[in-house]
Amino acid sequence: MGDTVFAVIVLGIVGASLRLRWRPPIDLLLARLLALALMRYMLPLLVQVI
Repeated sequence: MGDTVFAVIVLGIVGASLRLRWRPPIDLLLARLLALALMRYMLPLLVQVI
């Protein structure tokens, strides 16, 4: 659990830094990939909690 939270925080920081440098279309692609990664990590956690 702790590792997943740490990974999410790291991904958020990386995404924020890339957002400052990159252009909007690439940022949208990154946001989409980040959302998919969050879903993939969070859904199993939610299933475990429930």
